[in-house]
Amino acid sequence: MNSQSVKNYYDHNTRLFLKLGQNANSQNIHSALWAEGVEDLSVAINYANELVFRELVQLQSKKQDQALSVLDLGCGVGSSLFYLADKAAPTTQFHGITISAKQAAIAQQHLQQMQRSNCAIVEGDFQQLGDHIPSLDLAFAIEAFIHAPDAQVFFQQISQKLKPGGLLVIIDDVLQEVLTATQSPRAQRKIKTVLSNFKDNWMAGSLLTIRQLEKHASQHQMRLSKHKDLTPYLPLNRPRDLFIRTLLKFTKPFFRNNPYHRSLIGGDARQIALLNQYICYRCLVFEKL
Repeated sequence: MNSQSVKNYYDHNTRLFLKLGQNANSQNIHSALWAEGVEDLSVAINYANELVFRELVQLQSKKQDQALSVLDLGCGVGSSLFYLADKAAPTTQFHGITISAKQAAIAQQHLQQMQRSNCAIVEGDFQQLGDHIPSLDLAFAIEAFIHAPDAQVFFQQISQKLKPGGLLVIIDDVLQEVLTATQSPRAQRKIKTVLSNFKDNWMAGSLLTIRQLEKHASQHQMRLSKHKDLTPYLPLNRPRDLFIRTLLKFTKPFFRNNPYHRSLIGGDARQIALLNQYICYRCLVFEKL
């Protein structure tokens, strides 16, 4: 798995994700999160964005009148970026980077319609941040870090851009610490198969434990300051999910190499992994020392 395979995956699938995904017509291809008190889909869709916004607000209070700089790593079509820009101080500068040319084109169209001077979105690889990306107060990756082919390079690139005291927020799937130690051989084979289907078809090159993430971060002058388990907020085994699982049993042999079909296989494996607690969905906040 490499950056090119991730690029091809999103170039082929983005428009279908936007039309057929669980949050169709929202321009948001991230998971909806039904936290306590959340009763409206629009709120659930933006719950992850709101978690990032809370960190931004705290940073702004510390830096008072300073203009902040924010980067969305794997910004997709820009929905998270625009959500934050609508709520943040007008002096805050927002930057987004997506590896997909299709996503970048859609995001640019939205940006032109909105006529925002404090937002910029580029096509590029977040493992190769160039000089066009300024020093940052906050960087965030919502369901994007997992696509990094090399987690070490990811943290190295972000650390170079973050100011001291700056924050990196990762909201994504995380591998559970202990999976196979006490499992039977049959159970171990099931775990291996589910995780393999997830990683291979979801482009999950960096499915890591929290301990592994902390190690990578510490090697680049960053420390984990907060973490929250969001798994209970995910809607799992909905009728839609069960229908897809049944459909895949009959269609796998015929559409094995179809990019969208692969995303359905990966999404189903992710559901199974979450339900069986092989992985969890977390919000992790790292601080640059």
